[in-house]
Amino acid sequence: MSDTDNLINNIVAKVASKYYVRESTRPSLNKFQMIRDLSNFKLLRSYIISTNGLACTVLFTSYTVESYQQRAFPFIPRIDESLYVYAILGCRKDFGRISVRPKTLLDKINSFLAQKKNNLLTENKFNSSFETEVENVEKAKLFFKKDLVNLLMLHNKIIIEIVGREILIRSGLKSASEEDLIALLKLVFDLALLIEKNEQF
Repeated sequence: MSDTDNLINNIVAKVASKYYVRESTRPSLNKFQMIRDLSNFKLLRSYIISTNGLACTVLFTSYTVESYQQRAFPFIPRIDESLYVYAILGCRKDFGRISVRPKTLLDKINSFLAQKKNNLLTENKFNSSFETEVENVEKAKLFFKKDLVNLLMLHNKIIIEIVGREILIRSGLKSASEEDLIALLKLVFDLALLIEKNEQF
């Protein structure tokens, strides 16, 4: 058994003491641009994790990240293929196609130069912290309710992509650990509760 398999087994065993966990069939991920943009992406394992009537699919993945050491010449790339974790949450409503990620300095400069306006009526603080792209503004407004926006603002490294009724979520750029997965699950289930509440109105 590889070191990666052992790491996944250890993380899952610890999470299983708090949640119901079962291995799942591998979901189709080609619809998500976030996944298609990754180099040498591999879906290693997937699990259904549930609690109190809420459930999500957790993905253990790896992909190639290249970086270069500073002050090194010639520039030799460092290849990182760490273990990363994502979650998929299913919804009843179709939110269209939405992407949310932390705003970079380049995003802020481009927004200023283009005088880009946000039509989603989200908080100014949210707009200054996150770069948001939507395919259908009216559908997206069903997602960006105030309580949900407030939750997202508590997680300034969150990355989300929504395609129709499925939400792909990553809580940050750290490699997988028990703490990272527990934090991701708390975020996902908090999000699920708010979406479920908003879907009733």
